[in-house]
Amino acid sequence: MDGPTLKSLPPFFSIGYKEKMAVLNAMKRPLSGYIGGGTPRGGYWTDKLEEMWAHAFKCRYAIPCNSATSGLLAACMAIGIQKDDVVWTTAYSMSATAACALVLGAKVKFIDIEPVRYSLNPNMMTGTPPKAIIVTNLFGHPAYLSVLRTWCDQRNVVLIEDNAQAIFAKEGNHYAGTIGHMGAWSLNVHKQLNCGEGGVVTTEDGGLSVRLRGAINHGELQGTTSAYPGLNLRMTEPTAAIACTQLARADEIMEGRIGLAKSLTAMVRDIPWIKPPFADHGCTHSYYVWAARIEDPVKRHRFAHELQLRGFPIREGYTKPLPQVFRAWEEHPVTVRIEQDLITFEVCAYDPKAHHLARMSEIVSYVAQAIDREETWKLQAAESAPTSHHT
Repeated sequence: MDGPTLKSLPPFFSIGYKEKMAVLNAMKRPLSGYIGGGTPRGGYWTDKLEEMWAHAFKCRYAIPCNSATSGLLAACMAIGIQKDDVVWTTAYSMSATAACALVLGAKVKFIDIEPVRYSLNPNMMTGTPPKAIIVTNLFGHPAYLSVLRTWCDQRNVVLIEDNAQAIFAKEGNHYAGTIGHMGAWSLNVHKQLNCGEGGVVTTEDGGLSVRLRGAINHGELQGTTSAYPGLNLRMTEPTAAIACTQLARADEIMEGRIGLAKSLTAMVRDIPWIKPPFADHGCTHSYYVWAARIEDPVKRHRFAHELQLRGFPIREGYTKPLPQVFRAWEEHPVTVRIEQDLITFEVCAYDPKAHHLARMSEIVSYVAQAIDREETWKLQAAESAPTSHHT
């Protein structure tokens, strides 16, 4: 194959000596501090994670759980979502964003996204207000959170943030995940900070915090009339120990992920037909996924395909729109168009070094120039082709 190629990229793996030592320390204690329904909080490490998380993100309550999916489910349980309640959510996200309400029997309505933050479009929210809205801060960028919170407060609607992708992202001076009434955060192995599997739910509301704890740790066993029925969605002590260590190293880890995303943007800066991701006005982007747009479908496919052939792991699109996943066939034209335009790179999957980045940049330039030359030849051929004249 002519031109530059890449053999492979090293994986992103941030678990090191400090995390290993934290696990060894956690194993000197019981591996879980929870008793079903009997303790409002967990053990030493889950309590420590609560305190560290609340301090880092300037929120009142931060409740560990075993995944962001469980956190979203707990949030829906905490407000009593049940059969036939109406919940609105974004048409473009991971399936758990909608599944958490669907498994409780809710009727989920999907709202089309807008083309700047790729979030649920507030202008599309019409009709009778729902019981709750679940909004995703997609790719690491905040949704229109302040606008949504105001809209919800005016109509007595609960706003739940799916903040699995946007740790340390901000809208204004507030962290994504803390602007809604509740926020679910992910510490999954594929995220910027990870402990294998894990999550945290945040809120400012004391009543919601009690119901969240009940949802996560068998609230029906508390033996009081206020106990909220729950499940076992708890985090173990070794998992919490890793999470605490990752959070303590957050500046270092996030610098690397954001730096990689900025390097990718620099590679395409001079290609006019590629629109790289950016932070909208007043926002901070934490780049879980680097998502750029190529609005010409032929160019998009050619560009992504050629990069893949040369060892540059970029993808066409991101995920199937949720209305298609859950067979809700309403019209969501912006969501469909964005999925057709996007090329994405998993920032939290790879950890290229300087020489990898240099070769990746060579590949991007080589492929883009080849596409531009081919387009120029086609235009010249069309212009020079003889035309027929009819009398």
